[in-house]
Amino acid sequence: MKARIITALIGIPIVLGACFYTSPLPFLALLLLAIGLTAVEAFSLFIQLWGTGAWAKFASALITFLWVGVPLASLNLLHWGSLPSEPSFGPFRWDAPVLIALLPLWAGDSAAIFAGKAFGKHLMAPSISPKKTWEGGIANFLACVLTAYGVGLWIGLPVTHSLAIGASTGILGQVGDLAQSWLKRRVGVKDSGTILPGHGGFLDRLDSLLFSAIPAVLITIYGLTR
Repeated sequence: MKARIITALIGIPIVLGACFYTSPLPFLALLLLAIGLTAVEAFSLFIQLWGTGAWAKFASALITFLWVGVPLASLNLLHWGSLPSEPSFGPFRWDAPVLIALLPLWAGDSAAIFAGKAFGKHLMAPSISPKKTWEGGIANFLACVLTAYGVGLWIGLPVTHSLAIGASTGILGQVGDLAQSWLKRRVGVKDSGTILPGHGGFLDRLDSLLFSAIPAVLITIYGLTR
């Protein structure tokens, strides 16, 4: 837990700084780094699952592109695509729309950990992820909805759209986490990598976002442009 907290204390300010900075370059650079490292880890898992034949490599590359590349790349639409035509915000924009795709997930993950440890009794999917409980899952969902509501107010998103993002994130984020846990169990590994102490690999950290990103992006764009 200590290593997990230290990694978060280092990583979160970096991510938030790139989100708040109005120049698209820091966020784009960070996004490309995340896509590259996550894709390498995902591709490696699929290769271990299906083998190294030509068709297996092709299928692994295609699914990695759809599972990792497309969702993460879509986040750039909420940063670069949301920049003002004139630099009226100065060097920083504190109500960056991309926050609503990230902060609910962070809040939900934290709520699930603490609620699961404190109240967790009923296992959600013991054959896939033996530590996940329904109590933690409910806390995750509620934290996602409440955080999305608050962030939506901050960035000027209609309440209905904010709640829709919170609900979809609270559900799809956990589905994404379970999907990656299932893949790791099939392959027989604990983590997808070791680059993030306390978290494992980039895929371990971003698995929830891979399922929730596109709905969050589309709902936010629709809500801010209607």
